[in-house]
Amino acid sequence: AVDSARFASLIVDSAFVGRLGVPSSTAEGYLYPDTYDIEWQESPESVIRRMVAGFFRAFDETLRTRARQMNMTVNEVVTLASIIEKEAMLDSERPLISAVFHNRLKIGMKLQADPTVRYALKKWTGRVLYRDLEVESPFNTYWAYGLPPRPICSPSLASLRAVIYPAE
Repeated sequence: AVDSARFASLIVDSAFVGRLGVPSSTAEGYLYPDTYDIEWQESPESVIRRMVAGFFRAFDETLRTRARQMNMTVNEVVTLASIIEKEAMLDSERPLISAVFHNRLKIGMKLQADPTVRYALKKWTGRVLYRDLEVESPFNTYWAYGLPPRPICSPSLASLRAVIYPAE
């Protein structure tokens, strides 16, 4: 079995993550959600390398070009996609949610996304309360303007596409 403690420490090891070409301080957001055949004694490094390679295969040159056309970095796309991933219930909602967030960013409004509050507080269950919205964290989009500094989860291809192809 893969050493889960080593896996968890490696995904926040900025030197290791940097060597994989990830444009963030952690691998969060770049561990592509897919089905992987993991060998019995496979190293955590190998699993993470494969997951990050999966991200870069999915987020191909066509999507990178579109991101550049929108004046967005890869990390900005992945960060916004991660919020959309946690907000959306259906794939069909993702482009509309994306359009709302793009409009808020364009006019300098806070994103006000509950999943970012959950991430800031590490509060994965229960209701988000009014007092939760006041936590001073760059991840809390009720408190901070703009995007959080990095992704809050690893988004699906549908969420990545929604960011660069928002609803009209």
